Order: sequence, then C-alpha cells, then structure tokens
Amino acid sequence: MKNFHCLSISHQTSSLEERSQVSCNEQESREFLTLCQESLGIKELMMISTCNRFEIYAYTNDLNEIKNIVRAYAAYKWLPSQKLERLFNHTTGEQAASHLFKVALGLESKVLGDLQIINQVKRAYQLSHELNLAGPFIHRLMHTVFYANKRAVQETAIRDGQASLASASSFLTKRFAEDFTLTKVLIVGLGEIGLDVVKNLAGSELSITLMNRTQSKAKALAEELQMSYAPIEQLAQRVAESDVVISAVSVEKPIINASMIGYTAFQKLM
Repeated sequence: MKNFHCLSISHQTSSLEERSQVSCNEQESREFLTLCQESLGIKELMMISTCNRFEIYAYTNDLNEIKNIVRAYAAYKWLPSQKLERLFNHTTGEQAASHLFKVALGLESKVLGDLQIINQVKRAYQLSHELNLAGPFIHRLMHTVFYANKRAVQETAIRDGQASLASASSFLTKRFAEDFTLTKVLIVGLGEIGLDVVKNLAGSELSITLMNRTQSKAKALAEELQMSYAPIEQLAQRVAESDVVISAVSVEKPIINASMIGYTAFQKLM
C-alpha cells in the first residue's frame, strides 16, 4: 500500500484556468500513458481527467518515477515543471487510496454523490487495463472501489436527490422557471452532461433550444424531443435572447462572455 501514489489537482485546490491547462481528453490520456510506459518504464498507472479534477495514480516503489511522470506531463502540456509540481497535491499509501475511494463515490464532487464520476473513473481504469497499465495492485484496488460504490448505492442515500451536475442544473432551471410564463432555455453542448440535462428537462413546459458543434446531433435530438435547435454561429444571439443558459462544453477558453448577455430587465440563470 505504501507504494501507491496520487497526484491530484481539483476544484478545491486550483482555479478553472489552472485545471484547463492540465486537463486532457481520452486520446491525450492514451498518448501520455503510452509515453510513460514506453519511455519511463512505468508498470502501473491511471489518469482521471474531468472538468473539476485531474489526477494521476501510480504504483511504484521508486519516488523518482513519480518525479519523472510530473516532468513528462509538464513537457507534454508545454507547462513549466515547477508550476505543475506546485499544483499537484501528492499523497501516498492509505491516504492516496482513501482519496480515490472518495472521488469515485462522489464524496469529493461539487455535487455530493455525483452520478457521472464513477463512470469517468471506470473509463480511466478501462483505458489503463487496455494498455496493460492496470497491474495487480491497481486491478485489485479498482475492483474494491467498484464494489464499494455498489454497496453505497444500495445501502445509503448518497445518490438520492440531485446527484449530478446535470440533475442539479435541471432542478435549478425548473425552480427558476416558476417566475416566468414561458422560460426560454438554451442548452449548449450535447455530450454526456448536456444529454442528461436535456433528458431531465424533456416534457417540461419550457421553450428549449439545443446547440452543438455538430449541428446534425442537435437537430436529430430536437426533432425527437420536440425542441428547437440552432447553429453554433448564433450563440451570441441566442444567449442574449434566453432566460436560462446551460453550457456543457469542454473547451480551453470560455465561449460565453458578458458581452453576449446584453441588457435585460429580468434576471438570467447561467
């Protein structure tokens, strides 16, 4: 257990700008994991990257390997290694394992019991397993994590109520809409979270417009659920016209700014 390491950057310890500099998509995770395996000789490694956290888990008895991983990721992201060392919270042993359990069960999420995080953790493990980086320790630990999650769902109320960013956003939207006759809602981005928001709001008495970089996806979903859709080129116009704007996109820089909101006598929910 003492050879298990966690390098963590989260919404609790860093800014959105800092997290956006270190976050990575699945293809980048695959590339970096392969780099560590082939160039650094790392045997057990896993990466979790979400909008609220970026974490690296490794099992090694050589502390230099952890330092090499940090330097390699800094180089991969074109960041000063000193900055990355400062951002990472490094824990080991039982403390690192305990943190992983808390993350996977949604205890460290912005929304307690977040439904999405366990699927994100599973995908991270599956990628490491595919690349032969989920060695004996990580393999056993992750299956214990998944078992703990199953018990938490079955035996506790942690997933009751608004247990995800999507469900919380939907709940707040419906509450906000009580003050309007016909609330105009703009949903930007139809990835996992965006789709969950759409499903949660489907059938409600709201005027919902869907927007996605791939317009055909927004069009098909809008037609299926009897909603409207708009091209991404109309983003500024639609933001100004809407009462509620829900952005669920993964981008390095914000796509919505203050100039888009415009003047209104009524409050907007963003």
